[in-house]
Amino acid sequence: MNGLRVLEKLKKLHSHIKVLVVTGDGDKDTVQSAFALGAESYILKPLSPAKILAAIKEVLSRDPGYHFSDIATDEPKMAALLEQLIVIAKTDASIILKGESGTGKELLARTIHNQSRVAEGPYITVNCPAIPEGLAESELFGHIKGSFTGASQDRIGKFEAASGGTIFLDEVAELPISTQVKLLRVIQEGTIEPLGSNQVRQVDVRIVCASHKDLRQEVVKGNFRHDLYYRLAEFELRVPSLSERKVDIPKIARKMVAQYCSELKKPLISLSDDVLEQMISYSWPGNIRELCSLIKKLIILNKPGKSSLSKIPPHLLVQVETSTVPQTPLEIQETKSQTLVEIEKAAIKVAIEQEKHNLSRVAQRLGIGRTTLYRKLKAHGIPYARNKTTTEKFGGQLDSLSRTGFFKGVVQSLKQKSDADLESFLTHASQQLEEHYQFMLDAANRLDWPQLGIACGSFKTLVASLDASDLDRACAKLIEDQSNGKPHEIFASLERVRQEINKVQEVILVCGKGQMKLVS
Repeated sequence: MNGLRVLEKLKKLHSHIKVLVVTGDGDKDTVQSAFALGAESYILKPLSPAKILAAIKEVLSRDPGYHFSDIATDEPKMAALLEQLIVIAKTDASIILKGESGTGKELLARTIHNQSRVAEGPYITVNCPAIPEGLAESELFGHIKGSFTGASQDRIGKFEAASGGTIFLDEVAELPISTQVKLLRVIQEGTIEPLGSNQVRQVDVRIVCASHKDLRQEVVKGNFRHDLYYRLAEFELRVPSLSERKVDIPKIARKMVAQYCSELKKPLISLSDDVLEQMISYSWPGNIRELCSLIKKLIILNKPGKSSLSKIPPHLLVQVETSTVPQTPLEIQETKSQTLVEIEKAAIKVAIEQEKHNLSRVAQRLGIGRTTLYRKLKAHGIPYARNKTTTEKFGGQLDSLSRTGFFKGVVQSLKQKSDADLESFLTHASQQLEEHYQFMLDAANRLDWPQLGIACGSFKTLVASLDASDLDRACAKLIEDQSNGKPHEIFASLERVRQEINKVQEVILVCGKGQMKLVS
């Protein structure tokens, strides 16, 4: 009797048991059959205690089987949304959930799946911003062995894993255009083509997307394909922010208190009317996610033997409040009748005046990169002074930078160009290093050695293009440890890579005289 047969009999006898399937190759037929028979997830060999423990924790951390009836609300906008979703969930229609970050879009997506015709199928979440552009196609559509450096075996993508169920594309607006083209094909034809393969595979997937951005505006800006938008937006629904649901805050807060007291093994506490009033008065820029964080802090900090919370310490709310995006200038707030393009142009002009034409600080104030700022200045026809050449601005720093062997040849080729060109290149390099590192770290934390191998191979290619010798050596050691599959050595190597990335980013800051907005 093989493992799938055991799974089938086990689920018939004890349907409530959560089952993880162990497989040696990640074969798509095996994985899909396991999901179809009720498996929660699968683990690739070779096994280790840490790898098994991580998989168990991931499954146990998932949200319970929510239904729309579990989401209580007295707010008319939220009630109307739930009424629509109850009807739409039973169809195969694609849905876009739009709204501010932290409003509960992922919970609604899982609930849609739970009440759909594919509720017994897999539910796969994809965090689109977390995927480096070079790995997006492999992550979503899979690859075959040898298709690129680090692809040591065939691997199915998220869409194939979700076949027969639902895939949730969180922050779908962040997908690169090249990946959007291939996603459109999946929707139109119901097929995927793994990276490196010339054979198409059939998939049957319900797609639910979420975005905090206005996808229509992203289409206008050229950041999102209009044909893909219309395919995904069969229903586009807005999720209200928590500040619009203040009538629901006491109910949500009490439910969270009960949940987290149980999870943290703390005595159940009550919330006084003063605490609830503080919560209702607060603006909640982080929405429900921020409320969750606050409730946890209050429970953890609550003194033993105290059964009721009478007041929220002011610093817990002020701390979050001051971390929000600076308010838009008054001049912009009052232009409600203007178009978004006009508002953007006015906002840039105000920022330029307030920062006395220092474009580095203007970009920082607006929360965008300098390259993006230059593009917007040109698009809006806003005049700006040409920057000095790199040689004029940095003097002998570039020569000393070249002698270190870092970015060999690149600095010389950019010497006579504007500092904006150089900063654009270096900023992109820094961001790519950060994204690839986070992708490797995520795979290591999940003890997903095949995915870590892919991420390491892609990282090696990036590092080679930068000619940073110390980072290259740290990368080589990481790849060696990944091949050996020893968790302790892998995390030690990742820490060395982190240190070398920090050094590279310090060099970049020196080159830009600390004016570039970098990911750190």
